[in-house]
Amino acid sequence: YLSRRGQRSASEYFKSGEGTSWWLLGTSMAATTFAADTPLALAGFVVTSGISKNWFWWCQVPVTLAGVFFFARLWKRANPLTDMEFVHIRYSGKSASVLRGFKALWLALPYGCLVIGWVNKAMTKIIVLCVPDFPPLPGIDKMMLWLFMVTPLSQGIHPTVEQAYFDGKLQPLEVAQEYQLMKYENYQLFQEVKQDVYRDNPSEVFQRLGLSAQDVLCPEGLTPLEYLRNIYDIASGVLTYKVLFLLFLITVSYTAISGLWGVMVTDFVQFWIAMIGCIYLAILAVSACGGLAGMQSRMAEIYTPEKARAMTAILPHKGASEMQLMPIGEFLIFILMAWWAVGFTDGGSYFAQRMLAAKDERHAALGYLWYAVAHFALRMWPWIIVGMAAAVLFPYLPYPNGKLPGTDIAENGYIHVMIRLLKPGALGLLLATFLAAYMSTISSQVNVAASYLMNDLYKPFIAPAVSRRLGWNLSEKHFVRVGILCTLLIALVGLGVSLMLNSISGAWFLLAAFNSGIGVIYLLRWYWWRVNAWTELSCILSLFYVAAALYLLGEKFPGFSLPYPYNLLIAAPFSVGVALLVTLLTRPTERKTLKEFCKKVQPGGPGWKEIEDEIRKEQ
Repeated sequence: YLSRRGQRSASEYFKSGEGTSWWLLGTSMAATTFAADTPLALAGFVVTSGISKNWFWWCQVPVTLAGVFFFARLWKRANPLTDMEFVHIRYSGKSASVLRGFKALWLALPYGCLVIGWVNKAMTKIIVLCVPDFPPLPGIDKMMLWLFMVTPLSQGIHPTVEQAYFDGKLQPLEVAQEYQLMKYENYQLFQEVKQDVYRDNPSEVFQRLGLSAQDVLCPEGLTPLEYLRNIYDIASGVLTYKVLFLLFLITVSYTAISGLWGVMVTDFVQFWIAMIGCIYLAILAVSACGGLAGMQSRMAEIYTPEKARAMTAILPHKGASEMQLMPIGEFLIFILMAWWAVGFTDGGSYFAQRMLAAKDERHAALGYLWYAVAHFALRMWPWIIVGMAAAVLFPYLPYPNGKLPGTDIAENGYIHVMIRLLKPGALGLLLATFLAAYMSTISSQVNVAASYLMNDLYKPFIAPAVSRRLGWNLSEKHFVRVGILCTLLIALVGLGVSLMLNSISGAWFLLAAFNSGIGVIYLLRWYWWRVNAWTELSCILSLFYVAAALYLLGEKFPGFSLPYPYNLLIAAPFSVGVALLVTLLTRPTERKTLKEFCKKVQPGGPGWKEIEDEIRKEQ
């Protein structure tokens, strides 16, 4: 039904015909930001940074409320098909075309696919740990094994093992099955092997596997332990490929055929399934730890009373940096800078897409308000509570060699709690919860990224040339078909990106680094007529320059490394300064475009007084 409705036109496919009620679009926004990655990352925050690390997004409350009371109405009045099309409503000339095409490519492929990548990463973690003996699918397994071995994903595999596979002398999946390497209990073991925990005592690994070094027949030039680690890496990589392939096949299929209608309706159902599952697990986790008081008491025993207090404090604790938790400096940057400087401060991307799909301005504002309540006040507390339980049931302590486990190990705490506390039926329901969260986010990201490629790259720049060259009369159906192809392209690229990521929260901070400063320009473009297309473009390019420069300096001088949010202190002033300088040195947007925008959107404020005065004189 939704497929037939969505394929009537490009507006129906990417904008649901502007007939959506507040409760549906608000829930869809909340579902999109509730992916399989978020519970895992928040659970990891508890032990690696403390609960106070959530100021990473709590700091966004003021600008989200600004979206409710100001930007929701402005977006609906502007009424483009995508937020990239807004560029041609607000700016003029070749600079507007350059900006629209550049942003469409940037937000669809590198940016959008990185988001898809970290969501995929989280879902594969869940499946690999919860269903390590995923049913064999011989044809698919063989294809995934070949893909793994011929791509850069196999770069950590020893050349001897690679050569044995290509010579037909080794079947890694059969070896993994023979030694039962893919059991749930072995996941942590092989993470510790990678950290060299057993370098001085490898026999402990074989003891935990129920084997001896003599049982393992490995190629020459490798120790039995190295051989098993390589086999495990190959088998888990193949399982990851297989799971992603199947999940994508399902999610991308319904997204491609039904567009935004299919995304929002399934989002609504999936959000409530996911919330009920997470609340149920939080209740079980608290009970397993002897209640909230018992949980805090046990955390104090494991981590010391002072560190336990710091881990569970809403505001950063004094001396948190000495305890390897989030320091007060980070907190101050979040609440003083990040909320107005980073990201889509005016509610762009899929937030704008949902608001543009609303029936009217009132429904757009109410939908954004419901999203704000669900996002900041409701969703995250069950995840944080499970993170505290994971800190108790699976302590995050240094390895025997003194190293702390990686962030990705901390993020797995949520999954370990699921496996420990849930019986098979309930575990199946929680897996359904994560599938719901995963599918809602993937479908939204794929759909909005495809809308950029189709509406803001293909339609204005490529389609006219295609029409002239081939003599085609391009109908709405043609653009819907191109939208479906773009959906499949985005899905495939996102699939590849997901296999290159190590940590979910690391990917979050990487994207935040690329957005450190553009938020100011997104706010200014609505309320100051002098902002032009070159303002946005120069700000984005200067952020690329700063990110690259800081990365190279960090590589050359490790002590100089400036991770997010500290890079904001350099990136935001530099990028905004460059953008404002370029604004004053370049020609303003054409007066006609500014007047049309002012009449249509009615932004108001002193920044538009000069244009409003001109409009009054002409009347």
